[in-house]
Amino acid sequence: MTEEELIAKARKAFPLECIEDYLQHSDGDNLVLAACEAFYMDGSQDDISGDMEAPMGHFYRVDRWIVFTDYQGFRFLETFNTEEQAIEAFQNLDKEYGDWISNDE
Repeated sequence: MTEEELIAKARKAFPLECIEDYLQHSDGDNLVLAACEAFYMDGSQDDISGDMEAPMGHFYRVDRWIVFTDYQGFRFLETFNTEEQAIEAFQNLDKEYGDWISNDE
């Protein structure tokens, strides 16, 4: 999916005024992040894992994007060329998280 398709899909799926306002006041990567956040807030993300206290933070995937939230609440977006690459990266992060949580106990 392209960035434009993701944003259009978010606008169609979430026509709420507050989401549209968020999308309208974002630009570039922030607009993609806003679209991903709309899917996350609706519970429509593809995958979710992690914890804000973990070294890799809390993270979720929407198509070919992974959004991370750190312990201070800062979010950042990682973009992959394909959804398959994002799935593989997510699985690796999820394994790291599982290892971290096992060692933390």
